[in-house]
Amino acid sequence: MQLTPRRAAPPLLILVVATMLATGCADREATGMPEPDPTPSAVASGPADMPTAAPVAPSGRVTPPSVPTDPPGRRPPTAPPKNPTDAQPTGIVVGHVTRGGSGPCYGVVTDEGREYALYGPNAGTFATGTRVRVTTAPLLVRISCGSGTHAAIVKIDPVG
Repeated sequence: MQLTPRRAAPPLLILVVATMLATGCADREATGMPEPDPTPSAVASGPADMPTAAPVAPSGRVTPPSVPTDPPGRRPPTAPPKNPTDAQPTGIVVGHVTRGGSGPCYGVVTDEGREYALYGPNAGTFATGTRVRVTTAPLLVRISCGSGTHAAIVKIDPVG
């Protein structure tokens, strides 16, 4: 049997299709072909169509499922925060004694410039300028120890 162009087309077509399937339709970047559109209209839906494992490309490589890099609604920061974002311990004051002596009232100013008026009847003697770390609690008695935020001394220790 002699092959004419009309009779040679079907076997040739089968050979081309088999070659494409065997090679995975070649590398899309090398051929300039666009990637397939993964939009919901192009993707089959339904429980029977859901893959049970990571899909395998025709070349034998495992393609990872598409995972967004950032959670939805979150954007990378454009500038550093204006205020501290780390939780600061509450009830702890570290600063220099501005009104000292044997108590019961003391004045302390923090490194940030915040002034405290602290009350502690048995806190001890602290000279002006001493750096201290004070654990505070709400003031339960009505007493004025000067200007600043009023609080009771739970514990006071010199630092450094």
